Amino acid sequence: MRAIVVGYDGSWPAHRALVRVVELASNGAAVTIVSAVPVDVTSLGPQPPEPSELVEHTHRLEEALDFLKKQGITAYGVERAGSPADVILEEARNVGADIVVVGTGAKNLAGRLVLGSVSDKVAHRAPCDVLVVR
Repeated sequence: MRAIVVGYDGSWPAHRALVRVVELASNGAAVTIVSAVPVDVTSLGPQPPEPSELVEHTHRLEEALDFLKKQGITAYGVERAGSPADVILEEARNVGADIVVVGTGAKNLAGRLVLGSVSDKVAHRAPCDVLVVR
């Protein structure tokens, strides 16, 4: 495995995905952590994220990078505004990922139907293998 992309939002499932990446990247694979800042879409169109939300996402991404660094893994961080699934998929294509790793939460059926699931979208549209970590 040469290139690993992991979606990270600071949640417990995302942290479990990072733990799994430690196992997968032991051969020196390039790791990219993707943090997507969701964009609200209103009748006026896409609305930029609040500055405080951007700061929070940056902090979470830095924590993830530090976690991997402490495990002896060098990783690159990518932070973008947009649909989390779309941002993860775009980065997977950009780096030629061999695998994308995402966590999955315990969203109820109504939440999955209304909001969708990042892990479902990534698994169905990725250009490579996907590992969904529970």
